[in-house]
Amino acid sequence: MENTEKTPMVGGVIGLTVEGLSWATVLAQAGVSTMCTDMDEEMVNGALEGELPGEEPGLSEAVATLTAQETLAFLSHPRRLILNCPVIFVSAMVPMGEDHQPSLRFVEAIARQVANTATEDRVLVIKSVMPPGSCSAIQRMVDAILAEADQAITIQVVSMPDLYARGNWLEAMGRTAVMPVGCLGEIPEALSIMLHTLSGAKKRIAHCTPEEAELSAYAYSGLLAIKQTYGDGITRLSQMGGSDSRKIKSIVRMQEKTGYNPFSEALGYGGSCISQEIETLRYLAGEKKAPMGLLESVSGDHKRVLRTTISRIKKQLRRSKAKKIAVLGMAPIANTDDLRDAPALVVIQALVAAGYQLQLFTPHGLDQVKWRLFRTREDLFFCLSVKEATQDVDAVVILGRWKGMERLLMPSLGKRMAGTTFIDVVHAFDQDRAAHCGLDYYN
Repeated sequence: MENTEKTPMVGGVIGLTVEGLSWATVLAQAGVSTMCTDMDEEMVNGALEGELPGEEPGLSEAVATLTAQETLAFLSHPRRLILNCPVIFVSAMVPMGEDHQPSLRFVEAIARQVANTATEDRVLVIKSVMPPGSCSAIQRMVDAILAEADQAITIQVVSMPDLYARGNWLEAMGRTAVMPVGCLGEIPEALSIMLHTLSGAKKRIAHCTPEEAELSAYAYSGLLAIKQTYGDGITRLSQMGGSDSRKIKSIVRMQEKTGYNPFSEALGYGGSCISQEIETLRYLAGEKKAPMGLLESVSGDHKRVLRTTISRIKKQLRRSKAKKIAVLGMAPIANTDDLRDAPALVVIQALVAAGYQLQLFTPHGLDQVKWRLFRTREDLFFCLSVKEATQDVDAVVILGRWKGMERLLMPSLGKRMAGTTFIDVVHAFDQDRAAHCGLDYYN
């Protein structure tokens, strides 16, 4: 009798970044038997114990469910993954090198291990954001390793960078966001079949060259930065004209159909490597003698907005004679712990330099804050709750958004504080409600 049972698809993800784990989760949810690992065994051990690499809404719960169902598995070493997975996704960090350019050392290390370990044909899909030409360079490196070892197999390197905004990755990866697939010739069959398990894949897959896929990621980051800076400008213009910026933005949001909110209330842009990718895009534009004046303006305006904001905060604190300050919320993207190039950290450093005593609270990523502010952390107090951070302070400064923050403005806050100054940088609260709590509201 013929066996009609389907062999389950098997996919692998190397690199337990938040991006990598989110992608592995989406694949597992789509029915792909997914293996995960990392070159750093401590990252794997942490994941096995439930310590994920960062915060992303819904990720922790999904990982717990999928591991219990044995659809998602964590492996202590990449070897088993490489030998068993026809399609391997790479989600490694791409930090800035000493030459101020993206360093591919982590991606290259994974590619080398795949080339040295594989015994059958593999598709190696790079999901890390890399400068144009990187995928082709990695392909040449892999081909050279296979030739030297006299291996009669093929490893095709494909570029498929993440074009998603933090805070909505599971939905974007699994259902809505475009998936640029950069390769020469047709998309490898094993990869195509796997991607088509995802919702709406036929309309979402954008087949292109590796260089086009790589540049699209930088182009998208540039667009996010431009939109955010534009939103900051509208806020300032509204305030100068006596208009309610929130009302104006709500009208524009009703018309906005791109799936990204250009008026997200944040202190400039940051997180998701946007700042790093903007700088890389500026470098690429200069190298190709194709300067992007708008991008230069965005970068400059972002820095000016930050300087102006710091100046206004310090001015208001001087007026209120505040010394002890609670700083709440720091992530540029709400409900995440992504503090890469977070403008809030620049504000904190400026306030420390000015001699203020700071009590810090952020719902996610407090350890990241300690690490990123290691030069000044001796002068900071890190708190585990809003209540602890606001106890006996002269002023509260809001630098980020988080789920449930609306509960902050209660009469009990005014009673805990020694002063009455409430500075809302991200325009999250209502002035009348603050007044009801006995606070002087500033934005």
